[in-house]
Amino acid sequence: MRTRVVGCALFVLIAGSSAAVVLAQDCPVGKPTVLTKSLGAALGQSPAWVIVGRGPLDWVGPGDPVQLLWVLDNSAPGQASAAGKHWKTGAVLKFTKFGDRLSERQTRFLLNPAGYRPKQATAEDLKKYGFDLIYGWFPEPGCYELVARVGRQQSTLHLEVVKAKEK
Repeated sequence: MRTRVVGCALFVLIAGSSAAVVLAQDCPVGKPTVLTKSLGAALGQSPAWVIVGRGPLDWVGPGDPVQLLWVLDNSAPGQASAAGKHWKTGAVLKFTKFGDRLSERQTRFLLNPAGYRPKQATAEDLKKYGFDLIYGWFPEPGCYELVARVGRQQSTLHLEVVKAKEK
């Protein structure tokens, strides 16, 4: 009888701790939104989104950046910037211009709404949105909270970054 009680208590402890681990690993990634048919799914809300494709972002290592295509609402006036950090550890995400692996990595990056023109973007897309393709230097895999500001408006989104599968 005593063994059963201990075994039952042990089971509850193990079950409870594994449930806590599962909850701790959850990333509040929102439901992707299709802003334009030509560009695919994006996370965020006005005034800024990030095109995410079909799932979590692949992370190779802290020395390998991830491309981030920002979409900015052209009707929102003001300077645009982005910052980010690991949702659990607070590790800071850094940014550089797309294609620039050598310059100083910035923790607050000024986005340029005319910085990039996607080939598949239509004239209607370009009237509604500005685009900037930049590098994000993620220090580790996990859940990241990104905050973009355009003038006085703010957009907060979460991205899941996972270790890339070895090929």
